[in-house]
Amino acid sequence: MIKDGYTNVRSGKGTQYSIIGKYLDGASVLVHPADLSKKWVRVYHDNGTFFGYMSRSRLVNKDAPTTSSLVYAY
Repeated sequence: MIKDGYTNVRSGKGTQYSIIGKYLDGASVLVHPADLSKKWVRVYHDNGTFFGYMSRSRLVNKDAPTTSSLVYAY
C-alpha cells in the first residue's frame, strides 16, 4: 500500500534524477503506451507535451483503479 499519497515525476529514468513534479494518488496521468512494459514511463501534460518520468510500479490501469495507486490513460 502506498502511504505517502503522491508519486514523484523525475527528470530521468531513476531515483538519482531530480524531482520535477508530483502526482497525487488517484490522479490520471498520460503515459506513452510503448513504456507500459518498462520500469520507468514517460508522462505527459494534458496538452501532450513531455513532462518527465515516473516509476511504472506506481501506475494501475484506469479500468481497475484502487485508492492507493495512480491511474493511467492513453
